[in-house]
Amino acid sequence: MAAILVENFVPIGEAEEAFMRAAMVSARASHQAQELLSSILPWAEQRNLWQFGFITIEAASGRLYRISRYGHTDIFKHGQAIGTACLQLTITAPVYDRMFAEYLLLRNDERRYCDTANVFIFWRRHIPRPTALVAACVSFAVTLLVLGLWWRMQ
Repeated sequence: MAAILVENFVPIGEAEEAFMRAAMVSARASHQAQELLSSILPWAEQRNLWQFGFITIEAASGRLYRISRYGHTDIFKHGQAIGTACLQLTITAPVYDRMFAEYLLLRNDERRYCDTANVFIFWRRHIPRPTALVAACVSFAVTLLVLGLWWRMQ
């Protein structure tokens, strides 16, 4: 039997070593990004970041932006969620670099942030809470009435 020569074959030990080097570089970059973000945040926001995974910033418009370590940024106005935003960097970078970029944009130029990020505003008509509660009760009562009539017909 003839032996088959495979070109560009990387022995397992070298592949694992290359993977570990890349992982160490990635971990170092992530740690540096964490430190940079922490250096510009007030203490309360640093605590929120480490405990809950997000930071909150109030923009000039009065809207609150909750920048999450795990994904989308939630947008609040008068205590109610009004939308969500997603900012994607054009390069591969640690998550904390994205959070740093969002924080600086929102702090300095909210309009540019809204033009750059994918912003999705929730569409809903404003319905006062008592009206919504009455509508829900009536809807539930009608559902029970229809079910009762259907049950009697069986």
